[in-house]
Amino acid sequence: NMRSMYGENRYSVIQKLGQSYLLSTYLDEDTGWTIVEEIPTDAIFGVLNQAYTILGGAALAGLAAALAVALYMSARISRPLTELSDAMDAFGSRDFAELSANTGTWEIDHLRQSFNHMAVEIFHLMDAVQERERQKRVLEMNFLRAQINPHFLYNMLFSIRCTVEIGKNRQAAQMITAFTDLLKSTLMVKKAAVPLEDEFESARKYLVVQKLRYGDKVHFELDLGPGTGRCQVPPLILQPLVENAIFHGLEAKSSADMVVVASALEGRELVLTVTDDGAGMDAETLERVRAKCRSTDLGDGSSIGLANVHNRIRLNYGAGYGVQLDSVPDIGTTVTIRMPAVWEKGEKSDESADC
Repeated sequence: NMRSMYGENRYSVIQKLGQSYLLSTYLDEDTGWTIVEEIPTDAIFGVLNQAYTILGGAALAGLAAALAVALYMSARISRPLTELSDAMDAFGSRDFAELSANTGTWEIDHLRQSFNHMAVEIFHLMDAVQERERQKRVLEMNFLRAQINPHFLYNMLFSIRCTVEIGKNRQAAQMITAFTDLLKSTLMVKKAAVPLEDEFESARKYLVVQKLRYGDKVHFELDLGPGTGRCQVPPLILQPLVENAIFHGLEAKSSADMVVVASALEGRELVLTVTDDGAGMDAETLERVRAKCRSTDLGDGSSIGLANVHNRIRLNYGAGYGVQLDSVPDIGTTVTIRMPAVWEKGEKSDESADC
């Protein structure tokens, strides 16, 4: 009955009185006895469960330690690499700041130091190139101004000579006095830019000299637009245009004529115009003069005033600015200078606040 109830050499876990027991049977062949054993599972698995707990705790501790090491290595490697990558992205602008001191592995620190050195050297080279370009532009500007000055002097002295030859000695003396005054205010200017009101005054003095020569044949009007007087412009940009208006426009007509010099603000741009009601030009001549004005090769010196002023404006402000020429035969010619409206710091007028 015991064998049929419990079997032979078997074991199973049973529930008894709310506890788990390991029930096992064993048949002793020598005696024919069946040994039945009942042992609480806690007595058997307690030590094993304790071992599991210890092993689980050790595993968790190891995992935490591995995570800490991984985070440390990530901070030591990935963060410096990220910083280096951000610095490379910012390198294209002047916002770039030199990387901090060593914080990563030896290889990353070496890469950081090399990048810092390269960046500093490139910025030094960029500064040197910009300085050379600035000096080059100054030399070009001085060369262009030097072209204007002899041309201007020749025409003025020629005008005085013509006045003397026709016996107008008193007028010639007045022209020499006015010419001397004009030289002091124009050719002795050393600045790269002057207020437009000073440039208007130089143009006025030049027109006064020419009026002494031509008398009532030449009339002029100067219209300094509101808010433009303190705009900064390159020196000697109006006088060559006024000179062209008189020698190529008014002198070709027998009747009395007018030269009008005006300035105005258009948005953020300063617009200067020199208009005469002289002989004008036909379409073919106008296009030839325009082409000469656009050319950087001044050739034999014809139209040197227009080309010189045009090139100086472009050197100062870029290819989008310069001189524009319009003319109609027997009606007259208008020369327009377009450039950015620029004031010295703290000099921008209330009338130009929208510019």
